[in-house]
Amino acid sequence: MKRKILIEIGNPGNTFHQEMQSGRYELKQNMYRLKLKYWDEIYYISFGRDKNEDYKFDERIKILYNKNAYHSLIYAFLIPWLYRDVLSEASVFMPKQLSCSLYGIYSKLFFRKKVVVHCGYNWQEPQRHAGKPWYYKAFVNFWCFITYKFSDAVIVTSDRHLKHAEMMTGKKNVFLLRNGVNTDLFKNLKIQRNSSTVLFVGRLEKEKNLFNLITATTLTKNKIILKIAGRGSLEKELKDHSAKLNAPVEFLGPLETGQLINNFYNRETMFVLPSFFEGHSNALTEAMACGIPVIVSEAEGNTEIIKHEVNGLVSGFTPEKMAECIDRYISNPDLKNRMAENALAEVEENYNLKKRIEREIEILKKFSVEKL
Repeated sequence: MKRKILIEIGNPGNTFHQEMQSGRYELKQNMYRLKLKYWDEIYYISFGRDKNEDYKFDERIKILYNKNAYHSLIYAFLIPWLYRDVLSEASVFMPKQLSCSLYGIYSKLFFRKKVVVHCGYNWQEPQRHAGKPWYYKAFVNFWCFITYKFSDAVIVTSDRHLKHAEMMTGKKNVFLLRNGVNTDLFKNLKIQRNSSTVLFVGRLEKEKNLFNLITATTLTKNKIILKIAGRGSLEKELKDHSAKLNAPVEFLGPLETGQLINNFYNRETMFVLPSFFEGHSNALTEAMACGIPVIVSEAEGNTEIIKHEVNGLVSGFTPEKMAECIDRYISNPDLKNRMAENALAEVEENYNLKKRIEREIEILKKFSVEKL
C-alpha cells in the first residue's frame, strides 16, 4: 500500500529551529501527534541549516535542513533536486505561509502534486507595507497573485482574510480554519495571581506596537509591572526606550511552553496584545485558555476573537487608551474575572486543536494524490 506522505514547507524568515526556540516545541509535538494518526510520514523542509538534537519528534517526522547553508533563494530553487525522492512520493505539498507558497507551486511543476497553502496572515494588508518602497509592495502583490491563481487550495485563519482570498481566487477552494489550542496543555491552574502585572508574549517587532505599550506603563494610575516574553529585531531599541522612560518593564526573552503556562499565563494579572495588525494570534487564544483576562488592540484580527466587555477589553492603539484599560481591570476585579471566564469558554467552544487538525486533514485528503 502506498505511503501517505505530507510535505510541509517552512518560512524562510522563521526557520524550524527558530520556531522551537520561541516556545512552540510542545505545540508542534501535539500537532504532529494528531497528524500522525492519518499520515505515515511528514517531512518539514526548513530553510535553517542547524539541526538541533534537543528537539525530539516521532521518527516518522523528518526535518530536512538546509545543511549546506545555501542562500534562501538558491535553496528554494534546489528543493526539487535536493529532495526529489521524497517529493516524488508525496501525497500533497503544504507551504506553511504565503511567504513560502511559491516554493510549493514551483515544486508542483516537477512532481504534479497538489499544493494547499496555509496562510496565517494576509501578506497584502496595507499596514504590513507601511514605510516599504513601492517595488516591495509590487513584489508582494505579484507573489500573492501567483499563489492564489496556481495553488489548488488556500487555508486562511480569519474572516477578513477569507473575504480577500475568495475575491482573489473567485471563491475557489478557500477554507477558513482558525488556529487551535491544546486545552489539555493550556489550561487554568486556578492558582493565586499577581495583583498588578501585565504580560505580553510575542515577537518584538514593529507591528506589535510595543513602544506604545511600554509608554502606557508610565501613565497608569496604579503601579504595575510589564513583563515582555519573546525575541525580535527591536529588542535593544525597546530596552533603550524602557530605560529612557524609567518604565517598570521586565524582558523575559523566549520562554518554553511549560514556563509560560505555569509561571506567567497562570500567574500574571492580565495579558495585553497591542498590535497594529494581527492574523490569528496563538498567544492570545493560549492566554485565554489559561484563564488570564485579556486586553487587545482594535486590530481586526484581534476583534474577531475578542468582543469588548464580553470576553475581554478592546483598546485603542495609543498609550493613553491602553493605560485606561489596564487601570479598569485593576480597579474592577469583578469585570476582570468575568472577562476571563467568558474568554475561557470561548476557547473551549471554538478553538479546539483536535477538531482543527481533523478538519485540516480532511482538506488535505481532498487534494492528495491518493484521494485518501
